[in-house]
Amino acid sequence: MKLSTIGLTTATVTILGVLAAPVVHAAEVPGEAKDTQTQVKIIDSPDPDPAVLKLLHVPEQYKFETKLQASGAYSLNGGMVEKDANITVFNDKSTQDWSVKATIEDTTLSTESGKTATVTNFKINGQDLMGENANQIVHKSEATKTIDNNTGNLSKEVTNDGLSVSFNNEKGDLKAGDTLTGKVHYQLFNTPDAK
Repeated sequence: MKLSTIGLTTATVTILGVLAAPVVHAAEVPGEAKDTQTQVKIIDSPDPDPAVLKLLHVPEQYKFETKLQASGAYSLNGGMVEKDANITVFNDKSTQDWSVKATIEDTTLSTESGKTATVTNFKINGQDLMGENANQIVHKSEATKTIDNNTGNLSKEVTNDGLSVSFNNEKGDLKAGDTLTGKVHYQLFNTPDAK
């Protein structure tokens, strides 16, 4: 019995001695530090790789204002682009052709109460989106493509003075305070002419 008590006492003293040992902190050795420079080179997507093309951004909203027209025919030049006014495409391959086509798919503008107007013309940056001779390309790759002008995020600004819309309210039922709404649709293509 005495032997067990002595062993237990010795073990307890040993454990307490370890727990009570002073904590050692790391100390820097003066003048003994070095650095490694790190570099990441962004390369052009290799030839066999398909290009990664993404339509990242289009303007959130186009706004126009007009007073009532007795004829029911409206032609509005100069609108306002809400928030970020850019059409932005991402491309990772400098040799890749691409284009963004904008269309007015539903030519009807409408109010919440059901009044309607028919869109006859819409322009972005002066570019006609409707009609037989309309060139609906609103952003595209450069004819001479380089890493600098055809990779990364490629933006084109939509200007207020280049916006215009024409429409007819055939029923003549619009009133002051009505708000007509519609949409412009954008599609990215992997060709320079959206064909």
